[in-house]
Amino acid sequence: MAKFNNVNEDKKRKILLIGTVPPEVGSYNYGGVARVVWRLANALKEQNINFCVGAIGKYFKSYQEKNNIKIYGISFSLNSLISTIWVFLSKYHWSSARFSLRHYIKLFHAIYFLNSIKRKISFDIIHVHHVINQIPLAAKLLNLDVKIVATIHSYTSLLKDNNRREIDNINMQLRCVHHLTHVSKHLRYVGISKGIKWKCEDEIIYNGIKIYSLEKAKSNNQICFVGTVSKAKGIEKLISSLKYINRKNLRLIVIGKGAYIDNIKEKKEQFPNDVKLLGQLNHTQALKAMAESQVLVNPSKSESFGLVYLEALSVGTPVIGYGPILREFKEYLEIKGEIKKWVVEFDFKKENSKDLARKISNSLQIKTLNYCLDKKQELIKGKIKEKLCWDKITANYINIYKKIG
Repeated sequence: MAKFNNVNEDKKRKILLIGTVPPEVGSYNYGGVARVVWRLANALKEQNINFCVGAIGKYFKSYQEKNNIKIYGISFSLNSLISTIWVFLSKYHWSSARFSLRHYIKLFHAIYFLNSIKRKISFDIIHVHHVINQIPLAAKLLNLDVKIVATIHSYTSLLKDNNRREIDNINMQLRCVHHLTHVSKHLRYVGISKGIKWKCEDEIIYNGIKIYSLEKAKSNNQICFVGTVSKAKGIEKLISSLKYINRKNLRLIVIGKGAYIDNIKEKKEQFPNDVKLLGQLNHTQALKAMAESQVLVNPSKSESFGLVYLEALSVGTPVIGYGPILREFKEYLEIKGEIKKWVVEFDFKKENSKDLARKISNSLQIKTLNYCLDKKQELIKGKIKEKLCWDKITANYINIYKKIG
């Protein structure tokens, strides 16, 4: 294959960007990865890269164009189905498999998905977000003449189910990958510590963040939690900490969905503070709520990247959250001096609700005291914009496409 030597070569090569897409595209995917994939797509469009999107997850349209970006979803084709069954039964070495039923179902879906898309378009590079969707192995079984870039956003499946089958599955997918990226150093370390192995070249590419220009927000007497409402994300510890915070009429707003919502509703009357469940908001509404809060508190048990922390900081709100990721952010963004107080680490395993309450109480003083607040907000926003703007992140991916293309 020819290299991407110039603009004309860039346009000849076509990338198939595979991942979940956000609700504004017509999906039911509310996670951070969907937003990252869609922003990368828009950034690639701005750079005139020849690409299209293969939308997976909770997306049920066969084709659409949005923002002049072509998006292909899964669609029914009898020929694709017959071909998929043949590939699935004849080419996969069943005797060497250590897959669960879930893995087989995902593999069949991935083969069918690629089979269906390759009948509509040609592509030279697949850039897939996550590998547990089985896309890399499916491409190999289909004998596609493509190079594969894989971006790992989390190893959640290992944290939930730390078994040999899942480790073997991920390692099998990575043997089909030509270039690997992780979205944080911490995530890469977690993968290695769990037994994840790869032989291809790899690097760290952080997720980009778009800086929004919001109207100057009134700072309310509230703290906020944004994300999956579950024990693993620290919502139980956060609610338990409220009784130790000496702040009159302090309100907690909870943005997101999750298994712990019903528990909150049942016990809401017992809480010492007002807890308001806002459900799933669109991105602009969530940013506005964060901007109006005194502090974002997401005391998670684990995080792979923590996009919500950066989003809160980008709208001028201090954060408390998962220690390893916030330490990495502070180092990469060079957050030093007075503004270090804006980024507070919490250790889910070693610290309790009283410890969290103390940290929240300290963070509540930042916006309340209002000492050089605007200057500090702009300083932090500037650091994020300089190092994590989408132009810079996209350039890193384009360099990979050139290298392997």
